[in-house]
Amino acid sequence: MTESAGKRVVCFPEAMVEKCLRLEAPGSGLSRMMITIPSVVKPGQPFSAIVSLLDANAMPLISQGEMVTLSPSTGDAQEILFPENRSAVCRVEGLVQNETGFFRVQGEIGGKAVSSNP
Repeated sequence: MTESAGKRVVCFPEAMVEKCLRLEAPGSGLSRMMITIPSVVKPGQPFSAIVSLLDANAMPLISQGEMVTLSPSTGDAQEILFPENRSAVCRVEGLVQNETGFFRVQGEIGGKAVSSNP
């Protein structure tokens, strides 16, 4: 399942991956959000981020319609709605960092801010 937001695209797990996640990793109760980006990106080149909502055992939740606000260091913030009764994992494509140096992608859920790896 894919949803488009401007130049960015949000991709949710395909049917087979979704089935495996639901069987093998049915997390319960939101404990934290994890945002993972590549360790090295070229300025001006698009890259992707993985956004996961996890329980206390680091298993992806079965979503209840959670909303995450993703804020790259450059560009507008983006709201991501995780579809209900699906694994709360997605890939956001089309993020761009225009400057050199260390940066992080920020996320917020339920008033709690989270940063990606640098």
